[in-house]
Amino acid sequence: MKNKILIIVPAYNEEESILEVIKETRNYFPEGDILVIDDGSKDRTKEMVKDKVNFLITLPFHLGLGVALQTGYIFAKKHSYDFVVHFDADGQHIAEEIPKLLKPLRSGECDLSLGSRCLDNNYKFSFLRRFLSRSISRVLSLYLKEPIKDPTSGFRAMNKKVISLFTQFYPYDYPEIEELLLLTKNGLKIKEVPIRMRLRLKGRSSINFRNFIFYMFKVFIVLLLDLFWLMKLNKLKYENTFNSTSAIRKP
Repeated sequence: MKNKILIIVPAYNEEESILEVIKETRNYFPEGDILVIDDGSKDRTKEMVKDKVNFLITLPFHLGLGVALQTGYIFAKKHSYDFVVHFDADGQHIAEEIPKLLKPLRSGECDLSLGSRCLDNNYKFSFLRRFLSRSISRVLSLYLKEPIKDPTSGFRAMNKKVISLFTQFYPYDYPEIEELLLLTKNGLKIKEVPIRMRLRLKGRSSINFRNFIFYMFKVFIVLLLDLFWLMKLNKLKYENTFNSTSAIRKP
């Protein structure tokens, strides 16, 4: 039986690149339905894609990437899609790579596959991006207990378990890192997959120096809080186990 696949493309003021992204996706992955979530764009993004995609949802104003993606996940669950692919509207993601992300999902190896630019060292980061990715990767590995080389990559695919979870809980802003923590907390499997990626086709990245400082601060606070609660939870489990064992040994 053929899987139903939804490609979610969140877009905010991407009129310069969105048509090329949609065209490429249609050419290289025609079996996927394309859903564009227009996140309150002030340019002509929604007008340009409304006749080019399967579905278009327009948010009333700019609500952020997390809200846009969760809107897509709710749509996917409602319409019983088997897999969802998150695909950026700026042209960085390459549609030819989508089957690589879906392969471990179809075989049951993982619940979410993460497209990594770092496993094959084929992508040149800016200094800020490289520093951000490496710093987060090192801290994140303490929590996940396995290395994630490219934790800030947004090129991801997921199965129904993840879709269902994300309809209930999803981080609002810069969700990539918290998404991985949320999956780990719920016992879902993550697999990093080597993929090709390119620089964005047009426009500018949202990560400037000011946003970079905020992003770093937020991510490390979240990671530290999660590590603290994990340590506390493990301590409680240990104490409960010790007390139970002691109680059994009493004459």
